[in-house]
Amino acid sequence: MPKAQFTKQQRLLKQNEFQYTLKCGVRQETTHFIVFFSKNDCETHRLGIIVSRKVGNAVIRNRIKRVAREYFRQFNTEHLFKNSFYDIVLIGKKNLNVNLGLEQVCKEMQSVYEKNPYWFYHDVSMDVGRAIA
Repeated sequence: MPKAQFTKQQRLLKQNEFQYTLKCGVRQETTHFIVFFSKNDCETHRLGIIVSRKVGNAVIRNRIKRVAREYFRQFNTEHLFKNSFYDIVLIGKKNLNVNLGLEQVCKEMQSVYEKNPYWFYHDVSMDVGRAIA
């Protein structure tokens, strides 16, 4: 089985990349996150995560970021989108659950996929069961 990785090429690192996605991207809301998608010219999807200090201390913010990165690492999003590659920005809401787990992130991302079926062609419900096991 190939090793799932989350490389530097799969991350949004620069401020202008975040700003472009937030300004020009499509916005979707879940219970704990605001998700933005915008097309990119790279050969991979890229993820950026924003969790403000209002959510909690550094330990809590870093844990939330780790769980979100793990979701994108484990369920490599290469097979999700139909036509092109996207930059994805997750913004943690103030009401974010400090005990947020991988299972809950999977369910929330599933709701985003269900709201936009024309973008996606992968049945992510299978991934939720795989994450729990």
